[in-house]
Amino acid sequence: MKFNDIVEKYNSASLVLRILAGMVLGIIFAVTLPSSRWISGFGELFVGSLKAIAPVLVFVLVTSAFLQGNSKFDKRFGMVIFFYILSTLISAISAVIFSFLFPQTMSFTNVSENFWNVFEVIIQLGAILAVIIMYFKNIWPIKVEKNKHSGGSCLKWDKSILILWAKIIVACLPAVAIAILKIDELADKYFYNPMCIAIMLILVGILFIVIENHNNKEPKIKSVDEITFKESLIIGLFQVIAAIFPGTSRSGITIIGALLI
Repeated sequence: MKFNDIVEKYNSASLVLRILAGMVLGIIFAVTLPSSRWISGFGELFVGSLKAIAPVLVFVLVTSAFLQGNSKFDKRFGMVIFFYILSTLISAISAVIFSFLFPQTMSFTNVSENFWNVFEVIIQLGAILAVIIMYFKNIWPIKVEKNKHSGGSCLKWDKSILILWAKIIVACLPAVAIAILKIDELADKYFYNPMCIAIMLILVGILFIVIENHNNKEPKIKSVDEITFKESLIIGLFQVIAAIFPGTSRSGITIIGALLI
């Protein structure tokens, strides 16, 4: 069997089945070969990749949702904003109520750094997998096409998706910069407190309402392909706000940035 045939069968299989197969294989390797270092390297690569791709997927999801609407920001987009604000409000209120009704103290004094790295991924894994499954065809750059002359199949790079990934990389550059300069560590030191989190949560909610109600201009971007590298960088800068100020929704501040462009 040729390599192209294997890739074609792999691409034609359900993404959900591929994810489940990978999880099953991971469990099998973990149980049968618990001390194999070469396998743990793949696991660390997988976990690191998930952490790296999370903001990228959020960027694709929010930008795509924003650009699906018409020039008047149709009812579908308005409902997205409404349910986003409503669900955030309900989550905050219910969290406060249940914390008073059922007070709990959790102690993680002996937890390793590796555990925290995995934990940070697991709590977002459901949302990440949902985005991958829903937008897989829009972000996977390798397409299988039939050759008109030979009748066989061949692999082809989708230029538009490659350009999209280039723009996504540009959007991630501000986050890379603050990580290199260790600005995120300073932000955690000075801004990671209940007061700052509460202020940013309320402020972003107010900005949502104000900007949505007063933004009546004709959108100059009506498709993903029309986004320029400059605009990608601006959206990336808005995402950095969420990294610096705890309590700021990454997707929320990205939507605000897109509305202001």
